Amino acid sequence: MKISAIVPVFNEEKTVSRIIKTLLKNKFINEVIVVNDGSSDSSLKILKSFKKRIKLIDLKKNHGKGRAIAEGIKKAHGEIVVFFDADLTNLNNQYVNQLIKPLINKKFRGTIGILTTKSYLPIIFPPLAGLRAYFRKDLIDHFKAIRNSKYGVEAFFNKLFKGKEVKKVSLRGLKYLRKNEKRSNKEAFKEYIKMYKEIAKEMVK
Repeated sequence: MKISAIVPVFNEEKTVSRIIKTLLKNKFINEVIVVNDGSSDSSLKILKSFKKRIKLIDLKKNHGKGRAIAEGIKKAHGEIVVFFDADLTNLNNQYVNQLIKPLINKKFRGTIGILTTKSYLPIIFPPLAGLRAYFRKDLIDHFKAIRNSKYGVEAFFNKLFKGKEVKKVSLRGLKYLRKNEKRSNKEAFKEYIKMYKEIAKEMVK
């Protein structure tokens, strides 16, 4: 069963290289698709350094997470697609395998990785976690809705798979950089406000 890892990237120069290296070494993953969502830092330069080891999609403008994920799904060849946020600081094979194996064993139709550290702000809303795996065939007919969901993409996935066999996987100890650790406090605040507005909009549809 072929597996495609999809990584949306927007200004993640501090962490994205390590994530890609981890995914490239994983024995289950057949291709790594990285979608540069209009980054203005050195992220694109870092991604290009991997050359043909990854499949790079370069969106010239920032369109939002939903668009980036949709473009990755469109280009994926795997029967399973697994999504990874680009700001994780200590991703390793154990975490990757925890997301993938329930689908390989065909016991579930999806997985959601739950970060259980206190530093992870959205743990208040664990079903909105960004680390997920699904069968591509269950997503491809919803390409337009995923594309337009922006930061609300996880809320859309929750509605799409409501009542279906989705396993929540505890990724204990997995950490990420908070927005204020990557950007100025002002920029981080604006991004959080935008994110929660888009999530709320998707949840009430």
